[in-house]
Amino acid sequence: MAYKLVNGKKITIAKSITAHIVGRLNTKFTNAKDIKILSKTELTLKKKTTSVIKAQTILVAPKKKQIADTYATEFRYASSNNKVATVDKTGKITAVKKGTCIIYVYSRNGYTKKINVTVK
Repeated sequence: MAYKLVNGKKITIAKSITAHIVGRLNTKFTNAKDIKILSKTELTLKKKTTSVIKAQTILVAPKKKQIADTYATEFRYASSNNKVATVDKTGKITAVKKGTCIIYVYSRNGYTKKINVTVK
């Protein structure tokens, strides 16, 4: 997390995710090379409605496995503005109030895709 001092107190200004990366010489496991968003990448929602993100991981070496969920779930999600729309750990987006934001979908190794959300 990134902080700045305001009146002697630490204020969080940014957060980052932890990436879990498999070495290229690993014979059992591989990394994501892409995320395919199976649901819409441009969403317009009414206030208090929901939508679920559907995604698929595209692997560097398709015959190898991804690392286990004990390191990180297959996908992690974040909203650029929780006052407009929130997203839970299962990818369920909830529209909060009018505005726009971006929902980020992260793979285990940090690869990212964006979903643009407009709440009316």
